[in-house]
Amino acid sequence: LFILFNWFLKTEGNVYMRKILFTLFTFLCSIGCYCQIEIGNALFDNFEYSSAIKYYNQADSLDIDTKIKLALCHFVTHDYIEAEKHLKELSRDKELDPIFTYYYATCLKNNKKYDLAKRYFNRLIQLDTTHFLTLLQLQSLDSITTWDTIAENAEIAPLVNLNTSLADFSPKFYENGILIC
Repeated sequence: LFILFNWFLKTEGNVYMRKILFTLFTFLCSIGCYCQIEIGNALFDNFEYSSAIKYYNQADSLDIDTKIKLALCHFVTHDYIEAEKHLKELSRDKELDPIFTYYYATCLKNNKKYDLAKRYFNRLIQLDTTHFLTLLQLQSLDSITTWDTIAENAEIAPLVNLNTSLADFSPKFYENGILIC
């Protein structure tokens, strides 16, 4: 269509026909951008979040509902770095539900920005002191910094009398053998 449009502009033709083709071409381009959002919404509704992200990112502009869906797609697929970027904007909007602030604080926690996450969770506690998940997140933030500083110590030793010949426990490949956990 684009090649046909260029060819028609180069030839001597009717001015009205050029305007009609230009309008048609513009309309088709705008439908293509609009379709990206519609396809993304259909994929989001079908729980295909990774695929929906691709279509949302191809759209030229996003309305607030689509921005929410894009942020939730990143959050659900555990892409906390991208989710943090999108949820930061949503958490600042006072007209939206405070759940987006909770999601943003959760992203901060998963991105190891503990002090900032604690600040946002404390803001949420001021809004609702009985929200169980926020209280749980705050408790976990207090202990997670100590867990991150503890050196890992793994010892691998054969446990001769523990497993039967039927391998009752789950096997894992380790180095050149199998490790039974």
